[in-house]
Amino acid sequence: MALTRVSQRPVTVVRPVAPPGGQNDQRSARQTGRQALTAPKEDKTATASAAHGFADHLREAIAVNRSRRDFYAERTGGRSRLLSTTLITLETLSLPWAMYLDRQARPF
Repeated sequence: MALTRVSQRPVTVVRPVAPPGGQNDQRSARQTGRQALTAPKEDKTATASAAHGFADHLREAIAVNRSRRDFYAERTGGRSRLLSTTLITLETLSLPWAMYLDRQARPF
């Protein structure tokens, strides 16, 4: 089997240059027309614990998605409500399986 080259042109990777005031300088970003890079906000809903299992993760996800459902529905004119409700329902239906898997993984 012969390999064929799709393109003969060299590939150039362009990386944006940080604004003069640093990568988080909003004023410099506006002047250059680029979006400033900001660190993601810390998610206080997640926990990092060895005892934190799949079922606990699903319970937290259900709580977070319930709290965000109305916000998203408001932002989308109600179009996201069915999607959010479906997601919460499927997460809830997955809880028994998650608890089973947590019990199976307990020795490890």
